[in-house]
Amino acid sequence: MDLRMPVMDGWQAFNAIRDHCTANGIKPPPVIFVTGYALPRIVDEAVGDGSYNGLLMKPVMISDIVNEVKKRLA
Repeated sequence: MDLRMPVMDGWQAFNAIRDHCTANGIKPPPVIFVTGYALPRIVDEAVGDGSYNGLLMKPVMISDIVNEVKKRLA
């Protein structure tokens, strides 16, 4: 999910998904954020230690995406 998107940015979308899951008793899915910039605060809030959510910095290679998805599905 790109952190900079029109209408609703990635952070807003992430929060909406998480809130929906929490309200409905569903475990939120892991999210892989993609960005060309990342402030340390944003990284900490979004991915923490990286064990559940992930962060990729642009430019992103397909192999990076595949590896990150594999980590989340393991």
